[in-house]
Amino acid sequence: MAGRVLSQRALGEERHRRETPAVSGRPYTDVYVIVEGLTEEAFVVNLLLEHLIGFGVRAEPILTGTRKSRRAHKGGHRNTYQVIRDDIARTLDQHANRQACVTTMLDLYALPDDFPGFSTSAEMSDPYTRVASIEAAMAESFPEHLHRFRPHIQLHEFEALLLCEPDMIARRFPDQVEAVELLAAEVGEFDGPEWVNDGPATAPSKRLERHIAGYDKVLHGSLLAHDIGLDVMREHCPHFAQWLGSLEALG
Repeated sequence: MAGRVLSQRALGEERHRRETPAVSGRPYTDVYVIVEGLTEEAFVVNLLLEHLIGFGVRAEPILTGTRKSRRAHKGGHRNTYQVIRDDIARTLDQHANRQACVTTMLDLYALPDDFPGFSTSAEMSDPYTRVASIEAAMAESFPEHLHRFRPHIQLHEFEALLLCEPDMIARRFPDQVEAVELLAAEVGEFDGPEWVNDGPATAPSKRLERHIAGYDKVLHGSLLAHDIGLDVMREHCPHFAQWLGSLEALG
């Protein structure tokens, strides 16, 4: 199933590239999104690409590092920062002549401890301050590309976006309404989906897997993201909203 979904995404991305005219006659600004998982790759192609086209921005995901095999590729960090940094640098260099931008969509949950600013940020109790510190340190590691590299660390992982509207989960799993209600009650104890923490048993994806029988990270993650939509996500997730706004402004 994941392979079929992925092939459809690839066809959809190519169709957008061929058929969508430039906005007001201006050329697109290309933005390459470094991701580690199929779920995030699908998110870029199925939601970000179509949305950003209207702003004159064309998004393309790039699977990073040693995990480019699509078999059982379901996200989660396996790469060190050096591996990810090499992919960022390679992408920046490959597209320097077009002044294309590069961003990341990487989870704070289980982020490798060799990331710039990680040790300092670990002492911070506010998650927004923490990711801002890491993102700033990442940007500073590419001083010659400060205007083209816009790092983003997702609070606390991609699945936080799926917790914005539990009713949509219930629609996808109509026989598990009570389980969804329990999940919604847990999420309601936090100030918002981005506050749902990053423990090995309490991260957003772990809560979904624990409560929702049959939940598949790649398949259902992509479907639920489409069901919920970017408007709801940005309403409930300030850090995500800030990132999305910065991508829109590239056009």
